[in-house]
Amino acid sequence: MQKTVINMHKKNIIIKERKSLPRKLMAQDFSLDISLLNYRAMCCNTPRLVNEPFYRTFDFYCISHMVGGKGVFWHNDIMTEVHPGQAIIICPDFVHDFFGLGESYIEDTIDFTGTGADYFRQKGIITSGIISMGTERRLMSIINDYVSINPISQIHSKLNLINLLLETKSPHLNGKSDNKHYHAIDNLIRKVCLNPEKWWTVSEMAELCELSQVQFRRVFLYYSGKTPKNFIEEVKLKAAARKMLDCDHPICQLAQQFNYHDQFHFSRRFKKIFGINPSEYREK
Repeated sequence: MQKTVINMHKKNIIIKERKSLPRKLMAQDFSLDISLLNYRAMCCNTPRLVNEPFYRTFDFYCISHMVGGKGVFWHNDIMTEVHPGQAIIICPDFVHDFFGLGESYIEDTIDFTGTGADYFRQKGIITSGIISMGTERRLMSIINDYVSINPISQIHSKLNLINLLLETKSPHLNGKSDNKHYHAIDNLIRKVCLNPEKWWTVSEMAELCELSQVQFRRVFLYYSGKTPKNFIEEVKLKAAARKMLDCDHPICQLAQQFNYHDQFHFSRRFKKIFGINPSEYREK
């Protein structure tokens, strides 16, 4: 701490204290320096036919969000299946391997480094392993902002990556029961998408996943980033929008097909999702 003494008319002395944080504290607790090294979107990795790991380590941090295919993750000679919607986080010097087994491993991935990432690791905020990131491709917005020539967008990119890292403190998928639950949610999502006309109740979905309704709501929100009700309606309306362009059925008939109470209810919900009403959507 530095002190500056100013003489005022000989009698009055004012002491101003210039305060500063200790260098150690600034470096360890207030640095958010994170730099992206490499990034890839929808990268389709060649599958392996034999499920044997070729162990490796990185000298940087990596997030691989699986958006398609079928994968496995190896560590300490233990294999864990990886499904779309899950992500793998790798810290420096962590011995591991992950790859597509029998079919391609399709990923959005970001490699990064920095004192901020080191601090999060030191505090146990980020650790190597599998997490659920949901079906929304969250790494894409980080990548798009990062490659922008706008410096403000690049700042947003780093802030969004930091927020994502903070969220990874949620429990990792180490137990068999957790894997079973997320696999059940993934199967449910496939069933919903294959039958978009059906109105699924929370009770039906929870029973299919072998979870209580309270537990199902929590697990589904964490896995998909949406409530069950909002997800069901989004699937319905996107399917209706596709059908609207493929056929000339009246709007009232589409509303009935997708089990809405009436055309006006269907139109209101459609506009909430797409920003325009069904007739405008069809015209454009």
